[in-house]
Amino acid sequence: MKLEVANKHNTDTYWVATTITTCGQLLLLRYCGYEDDRRADFWCDVMTADLHPVGWCTQNGKALMPPD
Repeated sequence: MKLEVANKHNTDTYWVATTITTCGQLLLLRYCGYEDDRRADFWCDVMTADLHPVGWCTQNGKALMPPD
């Protein structure tokens, strides 16, 4: 599943991430563009993370920007 998630270092921008696996309410995500590179994978809590369905940024005037 793909989601739009706030960038870790610039939370005013978002980027698309793919869900790799889940563990309870935790998601292991990988930003799009990293293909099979697991070094940038990160965990987030669905209860506290800034996660949205794909298309949310366009509907809400938020910037989509690849992470640094």
